[in-house]
Amino acid sequence: MEFRFDPWVLDVDVNATQHDYSKNDYSKEKQLNEELKKAMSFQQLLLQRLVRRNIKQQLLLRRDRLRSILPRQLLKRISISSCNY
Repeated sequence: MEFRFDPWVLDVDVNATQHDYSKNDYSKEKQLNEELKKAMSFQQLLLQRLVRRNIKQQLLLRRDRLRSILPRQLLKRISISSCNY
């Protein structure tokens, strides 16, 4: 997925990043991080899930839009995968 910050473009592999963060904890203060997670209210957790679902839906719409625009021959060479949230 590309993020454009003119004049720069940041190309991020969302699946690899998600997998990396699920396996590794890069926080400097791990105990503080855990306390913050425990302190989150039900509404905050629900909002977090809704945001993730919205991001996934946007990615799938973009994928479908690309499939409708690009010629089939080009699509065979491009691997477009969905993101698991």
